[in-house]
Amino acid sequence: MIILSDLSEVHARGIIGTDRFLAAKYAVSSIGQKAIKDKCWRRQGVPTVQGAFKDLLRGRISEDEYWQEFFEKGRWLFDMEDAKEALSKNLRDPLPDPATHVLERIVRYPRSLAGDFGFADGMPTIYLVSDHIENRLQEVKNAHPGLFKLFAREFWSCRMGCIKEDRGFFPTVIDEGHLKPEEVILIDDNIKNIAAASRFGIQGILYQSSRQLETELRDKYGFEFAPAIP
Repeated sequence: MIILSDLSEVHARGIIGTDRFLAAKYAVSSIGQKAIKDKCWRRQGVPTVQGAFKDLLRGRISEDEYWQEFFEKGRWLFDMEDAKEALSKNLRDPLPDPATHVLERIVRYPRSLAGDFGFADGMPTIYLVSDHIENRLQEVKNAHPGLFKLFAREFWSCRMGCIKEDRGFFPTVIDEGHLKPEEVILIDDNIKNIAAASRFGIQGILYQSSRQLETELRDKYGFEFAPAIP
């Protein structure tokens, strides 16, 4: 049994939430997505840089190259150093409700209680599958040292040259991990990634909270858990 686990917004923060630090620096009271667009960043007809961000995650451009393109698209309250500092703080900031403790408490996987999946008894193996930025990897590992003990293998988009929504990502994980897709579950907070994995026979759980994850793993797949540590 193999669990493929996302990192950002499942175990640790990613780029989402970086606006909190920028909003605080510039004394913006509202720090939601609307603040990013309307108050904190004061965009003026800025074209999307989503394509450049995906290329950053694929390792095709550097973080500096991404920010350079970002700032060429419009006028902002902050500069590149502000943005990089805010991202760094966000990556180190704990996620309020991580999945980490749920996966740590899995003690065994019996043959499925909710369908004939045919998994052998024993502790499941957990692989990390993450869309991330090359020069931020060590920073994230340093900020969350205990977390990475969970993972038997790590698959990073920036080193594979493709992100999870690309057609080549999950076949590479399957081939390199010598996996049987029907014996794999992906935990991810992005429905597009769940859909991409399903095209190759991998089941998925859309992460919303640690309680929801534990419930789905127990009720749908028959996982059992050690008691939570107070």
